[in-house]
Amino acid sequence: NLMSMDSWPEVMPEHLIVAPTDDDQKHRASSVLNMVLNGSIEGFSCLDYGCGEGWIAQEFRKRGAKESVGYDLEKDERWKKFTGVDFTTSVSDLPKNHFDIIFLYDVLDHCVDAESVMKNVLMLLKDTGIVYVRCHPWTSKHATHVFKQGLNKAYVHMFLSWSEIESLTGKKPIFTRKEKDPMKAYLWWFKDFKIEKQTKITETVSDFFKNKEIKEILSKEQDVSSVDELLNNMSLQFVDFQLKHKFLEQLL
Repeated sequence: NLMSMDSWPEVMPEHLIVAPTDDDQKHRASSVLNMVLNGSIEGFSCLDYGCGEGWIAQEFRKRGAKESVGYDLEKDERWKKFTGVDFTTSVSDLPKNHFDIIFLYDVLDHCVDAESVMKNVLMLLKDTGIVYVRCHPWTSKHATHVFKQGLNKAYVHMFLSWSEIESLTGKKPIFTRKEKDPMKAYLWWFKDFKIEKQTKITETVSDFFKNKEIKEILSKEQDVSSVDELLNNMSLQFVDFQLKHKFLEQLL
């Protein structure tokens, strides 16, 4: 009955949900770096941790990085298309205390063990290096990306189980950590770093989800004592962080 409600807000207009072209991916990678980088990366060693198809790693190289490396758990066939970029599926292949910039874009919220990932990042980062992180909390409207699988309903993953979503879409949803208080989780994951900058991207939650009956369903599904607090967290769509070694501050 919930799924048949016409008044359920969409994640985005249907006509915008299309598979990106290579040009789209290039533009997106460039826009992402324009948004987060402080300046030139010319002559830097850069690592895209959780690189996916490799577009950001390629953009690093185009911007003059002396070394660009992409790491992900599984090899992607597109890696063969890029020149001047090294790709690997093994963390042990990556040199320690080496990278000037490490980038994690929409990675940590999809990791089984985010703390271990950040320990790896700390090990790979130069003492003077910078880590750029974009977090995409589970409480956001499209955290599990199921809108790309035909289920274009905001926050739907907070009302359905993984198996229910799979039965509707025919595909397994992307694993996403169920952090109901995402900022608390992020601050814990980054406890070994100094947070140089933190930027929250928020969006007002539709009144649809503030309806008494919908709130009752949400509260029951998520087993929370304060559904209003959860609704407040649901306004947080992304959080961008800039991190450095914590011990540098202590030395200064």
